[in-house]
Amino acid sequence: MTDSISQYDYSVLDVALQDCNGKEIAVKLRKQAEVLQLKLEHELKIKTFLGERTHHDNYKDIRKDVERVNDMV
Repeated sequence: MTDSISQYDYSVLDVALQDCNGKEIAVKLRKQAEVLQLKLEHELKIKTFLGERTHHDNYKDIRKDVERVNDMV
């Protein structure tokens, strides 16, 4: 689990957490992994959203997207 946390990668951490289901591990370590997984999931959503929105036709679209990103953060 410690190696998965240090890699700072959502998919690696997700697999490690699923492998630890039903097994007893340190509570602090599990909590740290779950918090990091949630953070990485939100970062991934923001990156995906920004990757889809590379062009805007007007400033209103930009303002809407900025608002959505701020809400995601």
